Amino acid sequence: MFLPGSFRHAGEFALVGQLAQAHAAQTELAAMLEQNPAMWMRQLKTLPTFEKYVNTEGEVIYLSHAGFTPWYKDNESFDIQIPVNSELIWNRDHFLDDVDEIEWAPITIVHGHTPIPYLWEDFRVPEEDQEKGALWYANGRKLCIDTGAVWTGHCVLVNLDTWDEEIFEI
Repeated sequence: MFLPGSFRHAGEFALVGQLAQAHAAQTELAAMLEQNPAMWMRQLKTLPTFEKYVNTEGEVIYLSHAGFTPWYKDNESFDIQIPVNSELIWNRDHFLDDVDEIEWAPITIVHGHTPIPYLWEDFRVPEEDQEKGALWYANGRKLCIDTGAVWTGHCVLVNLDTWDEEIFEI
């Protein structure tokens, strides 16, 4: 999930999982949802499911909760096909896409939704080669930032302008 506003303008992408760890934030959110759940559902439905960001180096980055593989409507212009909203929120099938068969435009997809420890298993990465922090995959065209903070105890903050990572314990 991406955070709009000051995070977007600073070119930084943060894990919402960090906020979910704060007991006070959980309590406050639960109270707000309990007071008027219909209003909150209407508000949530108005939020964007993806965001396009162009960093200071001119790199095009698509931010979405679940990630996707960019299929092209037109290979000349690399006008990408954005999946339907439900796929941008829930899809995990894109991890299985054969990215070697795709002609990639100069774009990067940044997402969460699937904790990196699950991806290590899917990609059959030996435990000794697994690192903390964000996971680059799909020939360096996708970046998963879901560290599974609820059970790993660490989060990652990625600066989208420099690709620098800050890993912190929660």
